[in-house]
Amino acid sequence: MKKMRLLAVSLLFLMLLNDPLLSIANRAMLVAGIPLLYLYVTVAWLVLIILIAFIVHQNRHTSDTPEADE
Repeated sequence: MKKMRLLAVSLLFLMLLNDPLLSIANRAMLVAGIPLLYLYVTVAWLVLIILIAFIVHQNRHTSDTPEADE
């Protein structure tokens, strides 16, 4: 189950960094003095790290057996 969740998060990250969504964020616009594209990529990266940490941390506390990962 953990592998499937991590795969889903990886696919989500690939979709977030694909051309259609990047082109939406690629505008000449500043948010709090930061270009929108830089802010979008940084937030997407931060969300990826938080989701991976949550998945790994949640699985570690629910069971310690390797059979539960499948």
